[in-house]
Amino acid sequence: MSGQLAVDVVVDVSSARVDGFFTYLVGADDVPGPGARVRVPFNGRVVGGWVVGSARNADGLKGLKAVLELDPASTPLDASALALATWMRRRYACTFREALTAVALRPSSRSPRASYAFVEPPSDSDRAATTLWLAFAVRPFALVTARGVLRQAGIAMTLQTLRGELDRLLRHRLAVRVALPAAKKREAAKPRRAPLAAPEAAWESALVPATTDQNPTAEQQAAIESLDSGMRRGPFCALLQGVTGSGKTLVYARLIDRVRRRGGRAIVLVPEIILTPQTALRLQSAFGSAVGVLHSGLADGEKRRVWSDAAAGSLDVVVGARSAAFVPLPSLQLVVVDEEHEPSYKQDIAPRYDAGAVAQRRMGTNGGAVIFGSATPSLESYQRALSGDIAHVRMIRRATAAPLPPVEIVDMSSQSGSASRRPLSARLVAAMEKTLRARQKALLFINRRGYAGLLLCRSCGFAPRCRRCAVSLVIHTADASMRCHVCGAAFRIPRRCPKCKSEDLRPFGFGTQRVEEEVRELFPHANVVRMDSDSTSGRGAHAKLLQSFGDAGDVLIGTQMIAKGLDFPAVTLVGVVAADIDLNRPDFRAAERTFSLLTQVAGRAGRAAAGSSVIVQTFSPEQYAVRLAAQHDFDGFAAIELASRRELRYPPFGRLAYVGIAGTDSSAVSRAAGELAQTLRGRWPAMEVLGPAPDPLSKAHGEFRMRIALKSETEAELLEACAEARDMRSSEDARRFVIVDPR
Repeated sequence: MSGQLAVDVVVDVSSARVDGFFTYLVGADDVPGPGARVRVPFNGRVVGGWVVGSARNADGLKGLKAVLELDPASTPLDASALALATWMRRRYACTFREALTAVALRPSSRSPRASYAFVEPPSDSDRAATTLWLAFAVRPFALVTARGVLRQAGIAMTLQTLRGELDRLLRHRLAVRVALPAAKKREAAKPRRAPLAAPEAAWESALVPATTDQNPTAEQQAAIESLDSGMRRGPFCALLQGVTGSGKTLVYARLIDRVRRRGGRAIVLVPEIILTPQTALRLQSAFGSAVGVLHSGLADGEKRRVWSDAAAGSLDVVVGARSAAFVPLPSLQLVVVDEEHEPSYKQDIAPRYDAGAVAQRRMGTNGGAVIFGSATPSLESYQRALSGDIAHVRMIRRATAAPLPPVEIVDMSSQSGSASRRPLSARLVAAMEKTLRARQKALLFINRRGYAGLLLCRSCGFAPRCRRCAVSLVIHTADASMRCHVCGAAFRIPRRCPKCKSEDLRPFGFGTQRVEEEVRELFPHANVVRMDSDSTSGRGAHAKLLQSFGDAGDVLIGTQMIAKGLDFPAVTLVGVVAADIDLNRPDFRAAERTFSLLTQVAGRAGRAAAGSSVIVQTFSPEQYAVRLAAQHDFDGFAAIELASRRELRYPPFGRLAYVGIAGTDSSAVSRAAGELAQTLRGRWPAMEVLGPAPDPLSKAHGEFRMRIALKSETEAELLEACAEARDMRSSEDARRFVIVDPR
């Protein structure tokens, strides 16, 4: 026996062609365990990777390369994390590497701050390496520092070139990667309060009731006892359905407190970054520095600190958006998925996982609990609750005893003359005037950013579109541009129609900027705050704008980021400028999303006292989603929508996946899509294969896109077909991607 050992490694290379694992040799005295992050030679370069199995005897295995080193900057994945990644690989038809990148917090090992150290002097003929050896010897050095030393010696290198040179030294075992200095490690491991932007504390008093001082209402207490009883029995899943303002956060906090007293820990998921600070502050008021925050808006260093603190057991609660579902908290016993109906819990790039499903998988394995909370639950969760698959707890009253606000529908099709070209009806303007006169606050919701939906030539009907994405360009007045909201391309607004040369070019439709302009014109003394992805792109912008509105704002104008979760007691008027925008999307969930958005945004009004109102402007006043949202009638809406879903075998009465085909050659894409659909029909005759048809976003980022829909009665059949569609050999001119359970 040679005594050599081998391990299987999933390499961190973003190509579906290398899905699976590769086998490498390891030394008998330094064997990385399953989940360890390593660096290995692959295809002529050094890449990272994860060990995914125990070491085994390497006798009989020939031509294997050796693992170069353990990555000192990363924490190994435990067995449960590896099992979760394995499940995700099958469940979402993604590669093993894609699943692992979601489960693990990827180290920034290739960043300019990465550190190296020599273990042996290099060859004298290697001028750059020798220069670095003379400068540092065996002391650690950073990439940017090394480049500076080389520059002083007259050797110019880009960071990319220098990385390549240092990778070569790693392959020849002349150098190693090193972790941060010990002092910095100790500092990173200290328990700390979650990193929150300073402005958020200023509006804490306006938004955050002290959860430690509040006494639950009878309804809240009943919900707490019912849910806790189920949680004590082992693996448990429940839907907490509570009207807006019913106090679900207090219920979450009390359940978390009980979990902590039993030695467990909890994760609280929120659908938007904007909701993270408010939820974190509420929980910090109850649990102090044991609460951490994790979301994509944090810097890499902050994310690593929270992840490290969680893994070390320094945190009891982590609050965050979608990716927080993977935080490695020891003794994790509860995951709360707040506003569980939100589609943002579904990641739109590979791995296209659903955070709620991931949470349920983790807790099912750990013997813990998942609480899905919403005033307007997804129809999948609602049907599961109705059928008894999960527990169902309802709260039908607001915690303040204030009634749900009355909703008035304004039929915009009855507007005539100049009024039909303005975003705000006379009725909404009058209500705003009354609200501002009473020194109260108003919130205006429109689910479209920018100034106008498009620029339209009134002579020939031409509307400029993005050449790369084939969608209408949206007018933005801030920089006098037309922008593509898919790829971000920007163009100057033309003076004449590019098609007929007419000067009769006018904006058509309304966006947040146009509504803001109208409000400022009508109410010049009002303090107006606009929140959309344009105004919140800077770091900390969410918190600053919310602080501004909470302190001295009169009118808050925004997209769906202001439609849920936020709690401003002084808001007594909510106006929905255009209720039809989402209703007409080519999506079987269009009515559900419209109902949820209208109900959620209406719930921002009158949370502290009676006397508030909601005005909904629409061209479809009799459409059932609009009409029943105005009546706060979720059960009535669900009954109609579920009957339609059952007939058409859409979720929750069937399983659905989309197979997308994309490429720069439209003919090749069409041909590949047709061949794939034909193959799937032949292989899976019992499954409904629809299409191919143009994707709702038929061209994006220069690629043409088509889509095949797969509908099946069983998950097993659907996932097997998705895996087969992903793994089939494809042409060079068309790539495939799979979306399981689209939301």
